[in-house]
Amino acid sequence: MTSFHSNQLPNQGSSIAQSTVGKNVDSGLSIQLSYYNTTVVGDGNSKIIIPFTIYQSAGVPLTAPVQVQAHTNIGSVKTQCSAPSVCNVTFTSPATINPKIAQISINAGGVIKNVSINIIPDHPASIKLDASTTSFIISQTGKLYAELNSEFYPQNSTQITAYVYDNNSNPVPDGVIVNFSASEGTLSNNSCITEGGSCSVIYKPEPIIGAAEIIASTSYSPKPNSVVGTTAQININVSTAPIAYNGTNNGTVRIINNSLEATAYSMACQNPYGLPPPFGAGPCAYYNYTLSGSVTFEFLVKDVLNEPIEGIPITVNLVEPRYGPSLSCTTNSKGICEIQYNVYLTNIENISDLNSGNPAASFWGAQFNISIDNLLAPPIYFDCGSNLACNYE
Repeated sequence: MTSFHSNQLPNQGSSIAQSTVGKNVDSGLSIQLSYYNTTVVGDGNSKIIIPFTIYQSAGVPLTAPVQVQAHTNIGSVKTQCSAPSVCNVTFTSPATINPKIAQISINAGGVIKNVSINIIPDHPASIKLDASTTSFIISQTGKLYAELNSEFYPQNSTQITAYVYDNNSNPVPDGVIVNFSASEGTLSNNSCITEGGSCSVIYKPEPIIGAAEIIASTSYSPKPNSVVGTTAQININVSTAPIAYNGTNNGTVRIINNSLEATAYSMACQNPYGLPPPFGAGPCAYYNYTLSGSVTFEFLVKDVLNEPIEGIPITVNLVEPRYGPSLSCTTNSKGICEIQYNVYLTNIENISDLNSGNPAASFWGAQFNISIDNLLAPPIYFDCGSNLACNYE
């Protein structure tokens, strides 16, 4: 294949070439080109058909076949003849992001005709953005963590990759410039250059709750006063680290003071409730007791990153043996708050086993319900037992 080279810029004028003739004076053969487009998009697929007629003498079409060949410096060519005198060259453009000129040489029986085709770059038709992670959480201390596969990692940046495609959904040639912008946060570079149809930048979000918009764009001016291109957007979200509930509550609670006690007294009764045996077998022991004292709860609330959380409301209320008031506190900067709950309940009824004379243990005690950030946590029990000492379970 003969190679031709040119440093000329593409001709942005008329895209139609008039009939031209290449002639060999010695043989009498000549080539006459018909109309054809002289501009094509460099997408690797676009084609131009260059028809021509071979004459054996002035005005007389060729009747006997001759060898017909075509060569080009870029792209590819294919020749075809439907009759000795009626032929064409099909030129297929190369994929390019830079303006180029294809120089095609047509040889018919030694008669040579040169043709120039302007190739304009194929502008990118679409961009797809992908990120190694699109979700970050921020702890109470301002640390950023990436969320990957529902687990948290001490990672504070993400790689954003732009995949750029042409009009035929093929990756663009190497060298396409992709520009990036971010509404919040920091980009490692404001642009990258495609290699193998893609390129990447590193993005680090700001420790600010919300979504940052990352926009990638390409642009190309194939002609004066015209711009073509495409854009794509991906959002990177930063949210507050949630409380580590693990279904209920993963914060800790300590009982730092407990003076609860039950004081009981009894009186004989004659099965006042018509109870079945053993309570219904004659006289029974009918106990009343008083529950008094106080309990101080200390709560430590952390997020899933094991960081203390400030400003979390916590509520404690007594529900057994009777309902008591709801008391609340809010965690401080260390994630801690305390609640002192005072109890004084009298005339609490309980029926014991007449034979043993001991109060039924299941009836003796206290239950406190706990709410953390308006979510119910496991209750806390105190068992006073048969000896009336109220112990934290």
